[in-house]
Amino acid sequence: MLARVLAGRLIRQGRLRQLQLLVMVADCGCIARAAKEACMSQSAATQALAQLELLLGIKLFERHARGIRPTEGGRGFISHVREVMARLQESAEFLAASRQGNTMVLRIGSIPAASYALTAPVLSTFHQAHPEVRIELHEDRGVRLIPLLGAGCLDVVFCRMPPLLPKALQFESILDDDAMIVASSTHPLRKRASIPIQALQGANWVLPPAGVHLRDVFDSIVLNALPDAKLLPLAAVSLPVLETFLQLPGSVALIPRSISAGVLAGGRVCRLQVELPARLAPLGAVHVTEQVPDLVQRLLAIARRETSACGLAMQEGPHGCRVSE
Repeated sequence: MLARVLAGRLIRQGRLRQLQLLVMVADCGCIARAAKEACMSQSAATQALAQLELLLGIKLFERHARGIRPTEGGRGFISHVREVMARLQESAEFLAASRQGNTMVLRIGSIPAASYALTAPVLSTFHQAHPEVRIELHEDRGVRLIPLLGAGCLDVVFCRMPPLLPKALQFESILDDDAMIVASSTHPLRKRASIPIQALQGANWVLPPAGVHLRDVFDSIVLNALPDAKLLPLAAVSLPVLETFLQLPGSVALIPRSISAGVLAGGRVCRLQVELPARLAPLGAVHVTEQVPDLVQRLLAIARRETSACGLAMQEGPHGCRVSE
């Protein structure tokens, strides 16, 4: 009930200018600097923030020695406001494209693992076939992207097979995947074949981020076999960061085979021949069950056709996969 009241107040009495200023103040940590960026006087900016706080009934900022910073409630509210402003910018870009005669838009969500092995190469082929379509790509975790799809903010999401989906959505498996262990190309075990996972006792592990499927596999497979495993104070999916940390002595990481081409390409990282008794959930696409948009159908047709060769390549070796002939 309170949420509905606050939303009503924002709609009736709130101003986009106030929301823009709110984000600027949070970024600058200073009302004077934010006011200058917004082309406002400091007194007008202070008054605008005070009106917003009065409207919401909460204190958004608190003073400290070097300026102001968001309160706990302010931080949460500002994170949502950032999303609103981002959506507003996307709407403006859509209108600008429409005025230029480009009215077809395909809004795609993708998790990082899907982006490397599936989304990027498929989108490249799609663009060549449909250069008139404007593509908007949003990268995030599946748990955040799928609700956006359900709300109509996205047309399709490339991700791993979710454990549960609403009846209005369905998952189409496109690419099988599994996990592999990588290390520096100078690692002492790099030339050994059929390495038991126990041989990595004492290794320093770069963790997969919490909340992703690979982390569940790490916890159930690696930690079960190596309960005293040493964990580096880093959880990352960024390939440059991962490659850098793997150069530390004794460092190893569990990664999806689907991104292995990007990890191994530079020659500083190699695959360790450790057999793992688990596969990852397949990569694929989540879309609406009924009345699938025509652009999504065209995109999925390309994905089905061009990832068949990729699946074979992934089974043949650790050097990634070809997505097209």
